[in-house]
Amino acid sequence: MDESELKNLLAALVKATRNKPLLWRLEGSANLSVQGVKVSIDSLNIATNHDGLELFQECLVEHVPQLRYDEERKAHVLSCTIQNHQLEILAYHDTDLQMLGRIRLTAWQGLILPILPLELAKQFYEAVSKPEKAQLIQQYINEHLYL
Repeated sequence: MDESELKNLLAALVKATRNKPLLWRLEGSANLSVQGVKVSIDSLNIATNHDGLELFQECLVEHVPQLRYDEERKAHVLSCTIQNHQLEILAYHDTDLQMLGRIRLTAWQGLILPILPLELAKQFYEAVSKPEKAQLIQQYINEHLYL
């Protein structure tokens, strides 16, 4: 997914959930990309809580979202396709992985998005045993943020 497709998908998501009491944040490669890390984005991942899953399911009903439990990620996952791209909304069993109390709002291409700051995203990837992503974030931080 290129940056333009990501923007359109995020704009559709923000519009569909407007005025809903949702607590959510960008996750995965989209979260990194919005903060300037050069990564490829295969799907849009969102983290929320269990109440958020229900609200997202209502907001995205026209996209026929499917709810399942992902044993590997230990999360309930709501998935659907929007604009020919996969959207996954996760509610982790371990609420520490949701990190919803640690989000920051950021402006990106005319949208206001809830992100997980890079230092915290690095901690998240370390916690879920994805050292290559944690290393990528650390490299980006070293090269761009702490000159």
